[in-house]
Amino acid sequence: MFIVGIDIAKHTHQASVMNTDGSLVGKSIKIPNTSVGFDAFISKLKEIDRDISHFEFGMEATGHYWLNIYTHLADLGCIVHVINPVQSDALRGLYIRQTKNDIKDSAIIADVIRIGRYCETSVSDDKMLALRDLTRQRFYLVDMVSDLKRKSLTLIDRIFPEYPTLFSDTFGTTSLELLANCNTPEDILAIETDKLVEMLSTASKGRFKQDKAEKIKETARNSFGALLCTDSASFMLKQFVEQIRFLENQIDELDEMISESLAELDSPITTITGIGDTLGAAILSEIGDIERFESADKLAAFAGMYADSLAKEAGCLVCICDMDQVVAASGNGRKEVQEKYISKVLQGELEERNSILAKVDEKKYIRVFREQEKDYVWESITPIICEGDVVGAVILLSSDEKEKFTKLEQKLGACAAGFLGKQME
Repeated sequence: MFIVGIDIAKHTHQASVMNTDGSLVGKSIKIPNTSVGFDAFISKLKEIDRDISHFEFGMEATGHYWLNIYTHLADLGCIVHVINPVQSDALRGLYIRQTKNDIKDSAIIADVIRIGRYCETSVSDDKMLALRDLTRQRFYLVDMVSDLKRKSLTLIDRIFPEYPTLFSDTFGTTSLELLANCNTPEDILAIETDKLVEMLSTASKGRFKQDKAEKIKETARNSFGALLCTDSASFMLKQFVEQIRFLENQIDELDEMISESLAELDSPITTITGIGDTLGAAILSEIGDIERFESADKLAAFAGMYADSLAKEAGCLVCICDMDQVVAASGNGRKEVQEKYISKVLQGELEERNSILAKVDEKKYIRVFREQEKDYVWESITPIICEGDVVGAVILLSSDEKEKFTKLEQKLGACAAGFLGKQME
């Protein structure tokens, strides 16, 4: 049996072949990251032993560059160990202290595999990897849409500050149609009322009629928008609206594909109340099989990954805590709260199994942390209950006045708490 350590790089990998006694076989082998380079590598190994099953391979999970050679080796039926770079780094430091020889990283990786002192990185199958790519792409597009909406609101505040009062959702279908065609008070006053009624009625499927058109015109007539660079701001706003529509269509297409991919995995995750295909796919693809974690470390082990998924879905700061301190945080401001101790007041609320949805000026609002430099504008807190006992909480926080927390955020927190409690049983 031979152990092959592969030092992963973008264009050219480096491999070292080692006997089970730790001695190296020949010189290191360069492997261009191409099909020709891979075939040449396999040919050189067969010069050592014709039976490829006599080789065991090891490599670090370096970025995404390891995936190509890993999948081709796996396709040949080879045993391939993927390890965390931290483990080989520790042994690399030991080698540097013990010898002045220029030891190849690939040889160190081979030795890590030979002595067996490593923890293998879990490698998802192709369906799970595909689902992860799809959900990450969705989060990326959602972030883009959110950014475009923020920029659009900035322009609306300049040219037509009263506009957000006209629709319950500034970026709903009817509102977007109006913004795409008439987004300044001057545009709205210039269009004939009959045409405006027709536009609104068509976009809203008959919901908005004459009275809505008249209200919009009256609001435009009394608008106090800036009289500077109106044409350019209107032009940019129309472009933003076009991009928002395009990206939202792409998100819809992604949602369909995510649902189809999730169905193929036949996972029971969506049977948990409140977890649909999108959130379920994000959780499943990022966390994978929960059974790979030791029970005592379950919360700390995957809470971080779950927090990442939830923060992307909710678009705010997400903290997961036990009864003492934050064990995972994700989203804007996560570094400020990581490992912070929760307040005595919060501990008391959790012991009473109270869920909280509050704004900073409301009576039921509480401070989450013992040492809290600022108050968050919105908070949603849901206790995590496992086998009848409160073990922690899922906390959603926002400092943005405009990002109003509703029952949706409370529901997301409740779903997360229910999922975490169930998985810890």
